[in-house]
Amino acid sequence: MSDLHQAVELLGATIRRNLQTEDEGLFRMPKIKFIEKKLMEKANQQLQMSNIDEKALLRKIGAHETLTYREERAIPFVLFLDECTMELFQAGVRAMDFQSNGQVRRLFYVYLSQYEDGSVTSIHRTKLQAVERILQAYFQRPTPEHASRLLRMGFQYAMLFFGKTPTVSMMAMMLKCKGVHACYETLGLPRGLYGCGFIRESLKQLFLFPRLSIEEKLRCLEELTRSTDDDATHSGDIYADVYPVAATGIILGVNVMKTAQKQLLKKRCIDLFYDLLGDPRFGARTIRWESVSEEARTIFLHWLAENDLNLFFRIIEKTAVDEMWSYRKRFWEQYLPHITNTWVFFGRDAAYWARQMEKHHATSYGQLDTTCAPEQSAFAFQIGSYVFVEWSHNGMLRVWKASEAPEVFGIEELDKWNVVHSHYEEAWRHAGKENHRWQNKVAAWIYENIGIK
Repeated sequence: MSDLHQAVELLGATIRRNLQTEDEGLFRMPKIKFIEKKLMEKANQQLQMSNIDEKALLRKIGAHETLTYREERAIPFVLFLDECTMELFQAGVRAMDFQSNGQVRRLFYVYLSQYEDGSVTSIHRTKLQAVERILQAYFQRPTPEHASRLLRMGFQYAMLFFGKTPTVSMMAMMLKCKGVHACYETLGLPRGLYGCGFIRESLKQLFLFPRLSIEEKLRCLEELTRSTDDDATHSGDIYADVYPVAATGIILGVNVMKTAQKQLLKKRCIDLFYDLLGDPRFGARTIRWESVSEEARTIFLHWLAENDLNLFFRIIEKTAVDEMWSYRKRFWEQYLPHITNTWVFFGRDAAYWARQMEKHHATSYGQLDTTCAPEQSAFAFQIGSYVFVEWSHNGMLRVWKASEAPEVFGIEELDKWNVVHSHYEEAWRHAGKENHRWQNKVAAWIYENIGIK
């Protein structure tokens, strides 16, 4: 760790200690956070490349030319570049001085930063294994008298960073410490390595660990999201590639639960992953869901469909003039396992009730245009290759082939005229609800055209 790193950490510790007793310090906190962030970015730059021309350095390594002092210091930071072939990697390693604690410190920093368990090229994996052997041999020596904080951590906890399953060992350390940041503090991990590649791979192991409770996984995930908001060391979300793995482990775990907590945890997951990954159905943020397992994605979509259906009928209960809604709710609940895309629309008054009911939860919905009654609502959903739109009050239920349906999913405002007057496959009035007349007609149509009973 550089002197500047240590100074910034001392500054942060001093501020946090003083703020416990000096309330006026709170007013200076935003400016202090900004300064701390800028200083830490500068410290990280010093630890890394120091304005070295990467391509020129690789060329000199390949040509076995004499390197300057600054170029020698920068060797670890070019070893994992795509342009660095295995031949250049081996030449770079030979050019390094492993008697220099500073050079080993930088190599250890790069190893932790570049670490990946899966989805890496074979050359990246081969480089990691070679660096691991070098570091393992170094950390078997006696600890140098004036070793940096990073090297002291390596000597004390070498068994966590190397071996057959080091990220599993680090996961176990996180569980033993009962928290990610408690683990950081126990290890003495420099702030510049919070959320590094090695830590992220360890967290992925944690979220997929079957013996860890869902509550513990959620607690850990919420700790990561809170720490990202407060982190002055990094720009951006350092745990972004961990969230899809967390979603996979948590969603699959909640889905198999049999306890009364399941519904509450489903709602908690919807709120959390809406915030972290966005809506998996529509919009640019759907790409964040591509790294979530297909099974977990499908389960989450069913949860969203159930959430939209319940919200739609809760709003109808508040705004409708008769009890027709309850018959419709019971009917469509039986098709929930088969409903995929969903989207809810509300008139002005209905939207007010939706905001009141869902103000503490993440919910997306569209608006009905001004030709609709302010208390009216509409529920669009897809079963198989057909799109349905169900209206509140006395509105008709209509169905289209998905390829011919008006645009209804993920849009901000629904044009009622376009929906009502577009060519549809079939439409039904909600008549004869008590003797299930309309329900029987719709069920028969769904069975005949989609094959679902």
